Amino acid sequence: MTSASIAVALLIRHPREPGRILVVKRPEGSGEELPGIWGLPAATCRAGESPEEAAHRAARQKLGLDLGALWPVAEGFQQRPQGPLAMTLFEAVPAAGTPTLPVTSRQVDSSTYYAEWRWAPLAILEEGAAQGSLCCALALGLA
Repeated sequence: MTSASIAVALLIRHPREPGRILVVKRPEGSGEELPGIWGLPAATCRAGESPEEAAHRAARQKLGLDLGALWPVAEGFQQRPQGPLAMTLFEAVPAAGTPTLPVTSRQVDSSTYYAEWRWAPLAILEEGAAQGSLCCALALGLA
């Protein structure tokens, strides 16, 4: 039996408009999972890394953000073609700054870097949830 991959996703609300959240667009490409879909920033936990540490790493590495407060709001499990996935959705508050994406928008060192980011209503995640995105489904379950 294959052990589940452990992943985290971040629900970051706009500081002045809590009805809008930070969403990221996955890059296009044949090797990408859910190409071109708007979703939440996410990361897979590395060996020896706690979910909280993975959440902070994802924010820094993929968005150029340092996080302040961070708390779990949902958990889910999904059977995927590449194996089982267990995910914790964290609501997070950025410590300061504006998100910035790295120059690359392709997969590097097994990390997916995003093509775009923006503030949007939660409903933008409906397409991703319909296509099988666990982080999108978890966030929509909070509404």
